[in-house]
Amino acid sequence: MTRTETIAGVRVLIDEPAGAAPQDTLVFLHGWPDNAALWDRTVAVLSQRWRCVRFTWPGFDPDDKPGARSLKELTDLLHRVVQQVGQGWPVTLVLHDWGCIFGYHYARTRPQFVQRVVGIDVGDAGSPA
Repeated sequence: MTRTETIAGVRVLIDEPAGAAPQDTLVFLHGWPDNAALWDRTVAVLSQRWRCVRFTWPGFDPDDKPGARSLKELTDLLHRVVQQVGQGWPVTLVLHDWGCIFGYHYARTRPQFVQRVVGIDVGDAGSPA
């Protein structure tokens, strides 16, 4: 079952299998130029066992107002999401591409809220392309 919550003005999708507890929460962070839909097929499989949480970063959706956001602003947003969905339990961060930057920074600065980190398809910030 998928439900939607609004946290800090961001639409957050939460898939919860029957009997899943907050300590079984996976938070999926997409990269650029993606959005939360990147995780749809992954969540379809993993939500059989874990609570799966995903959202689109502000400014990544074509309908969002453009504008720069700092690393601190985005990791503060992530913290608000983790606090609400994790209910005090550490979460597992599943990171893709540029989502790794936000997730790694969050895990480094607030390790008590992160149980583990899974990095997938990590981008190369030094690539000329």
